[in-house]
Amino acid sequence: MPTALHSYIIDSDGVIRVRVTVFADTEDSAEYWMNEHEEKCQDLAEHKTIEIYEEIPALPDREALQAVAEAQSTEEDDEDVDEEEPEGDEELDEEEQKA
Repeated sequence: MPTALHSYIIDSDGVIRVRVTVFADTEDSAEYWMNEHEEKCQDLAEHKTIEIYEEIPALPDREALQAVAEAQSTEEDDEDVDEEEPEGDEELDEEEQKA
């Protein structure tokens, strides 16, 4: 069954700030890919971790995730525009006060 292997990295102060998740067709495959990642990421190997296996109904769908990422990017762009608009309104208000 598809598996998500979550590795929670515990910092020296005991706080968890990072989670690494590997998705695979089986638990053994997830463990293999997590080990591959640990070999390349020394930060992960040097810290204590908590690992949790989770059976999932299906592996993540790339196209669905891409659509979510694009929607979030669009939302962030919209927020940037909204943040700029009040400055323009304030300038208009100042000009109106001078008139």
